Amino acid sequence: FNLNMMKITIIASIFLVWMSEGFICRVTSRSRPPLFSQSEEPPALYIQVISDVDDTLKSSGGVNVAGVALGGIDVQYERGDFYPGVAEFMLELSRHRSDGSATATPPKVAILTARAEEFKVALELKETSKLSIAFRSAGEKLGIQNWGLGPVLYGSVAEWIVQDKKGLRKFSNFERLIQQDITGSIFQYIYVGDTGELDQEAGETM
Repeated sequence: FNLNMMKITIIASIFLVWMSEGFICRVTSRSRPPLFSQSEEPPALYIQVISDVDDTLKSSGGVNVAGVALGGIDVQYERGDFYPGVAEFMLELSRHRSDGSATATPPKVAILTARAEEFKVALELKETSKLSIAFRSAGEKLGIQNWGLGPVLYGSVAEWIVQDKKGLRKFSNFERLIQQDITGSIFQYIYVGDTGELDQEAGETM
C-alpha cells in the first residue's frame, strides 16, 4: 500500500491469531528509502495498539434493529459487559517496545470504531466513560499514569446503512492515524478486532 503524498510504504505483516470471535493483526510501517543503513541498528519502536470497541473490548449483546446489528453479534456476554482482562491485555501489548524492552510511557490505545460520528452525543467514548476509567485504572495499578484510550476515530451513518463499507472506513481511519508518524520511525501497530463488523477485512487491508 502506497501513500504517494507522504512517500511511505506500509508493509503489513499480518499474524491472525484466531480466538473465539476475534483476531490480532500486527502492522509494521517502514519508510522508503530506509532511514538507517544496513549496518546501523534501527531504534526500538513504540507499540500502539489499535482496537475496535463493540465485541472486542465489550460485548454488543448481539442486539439488532430490523436485522442491522447495533455494534456486533456476540451473545456470550450481556450488552455492555467488558471482556475479562481486556484492559490488562492491551496494556501489556502497549508497554513493550519492538525489541521487547518495557517502556514507562506506553502509547494509549487508538480506537477505530464503526460507531457513527453523527451519533457522538450518545456514543462518544469520553474520559468519564466506564470503559475509559477501566483502562486508566489498569495502568494506574502498575504505576502508569494517564494511560488509556485515545485517539478515537469514528465511522459514519453511511456505514450503518451499507454495512459492507465498515472495513473500508476503518482502513481509511488507519490512514489518518499513521499520519502521526509518517516516517515509520516511532510506532509499530497491533490491531485487535472481532469478526462481526469487517475488522478482519480492515486488518488485511492495513
